[in-house]
Amino acid sequence: MNFVSRNKPEQDGLGDSGVRSVEAALRILEMLAECIGPARVTDIAQQLSLGKPRVCRHLATLEAMGLARKVGRQGYVFGDRLTHMAHHVLRERTVGEIARPALEALRDDTGQTVTWSVPSGEGAVVLHCFESEQATTINVKAGTILRYPHSPAARLAKAFSKEIACGADEGPAHAARQRYEAGGVDYEIDTQSTGLGGIAAPVLSGSQVLGMVSLVMSSRLLMPRPPLRLSGALRKCVEAIQHSVSQQSVLGSVRF
Repeated sequence: MNFVSRNKPEQDGLGDSGVRSVEAALRILEMLAECIGPARVTDIAQQLSLGKPRVCRHLATLEAMGLARKVGRQGYVFGDRLTHMAHHVLRERTVGEIARPALEALRDDTGQTVTWSVPSGEGAVVLHCFESEQATTINVKAGTILRYPHSPAARLAKAFSKEIACGADEGPAHAARQRYEAGGVDYEIDTQSTGLGGIAAPVLSGSQVLGMVSLVMSSRLLMPRPPLRLSGALRKCVEAIQHSVSQQSVLGSVRF
């Protein structure tokens, strides 16, 4: 279980003035999002009831961070960095929605909980969980971090990462890649003494990982090795998602 420490602003090094500055910057970004075309400093200051010097300072900071961009004398628009961030979030949501029918079908076919996760700095993060309909079910909350090297999804995310491709020495990731190349999946049997295990496989676009599909279940169902029925169902799900994503990409709905 993950716990998040929620410190007061003063404990984080942000006094009242710092919090107000962040709030003002956020309001400016929200106004840029609502405007059609560039927003002028005068209009921003008037609409947000802020002084022009203050707005100019915030815009200069946002511009330096790549979150806002000045368009000549016309005003300001979103910066490339913010556009890239928005595109990344939209892509993950789009692929997740495209994958939903196949993920739900995998849950119904196997009777096990299914998760959809994407690579993160610590391994992988769960975006969607489709619980089994058994009397005793497993729930993995959205936002749960699957930490490397204990999770098969996290190991696969690392195995296909740029660092590994460039030759970094990561034993668990290399072992996961070998298991994937041999059987199309990686798996884990209760190494953290939770009684749970899982099977995972990546959804790929070329060499890029779009996400990982995992089956989560009691470890006893995976001993001594994952049953071919479960591994086969997982691979079939991944193939269906990759086909759907490629079709949507051809139609222009998903861009990578």
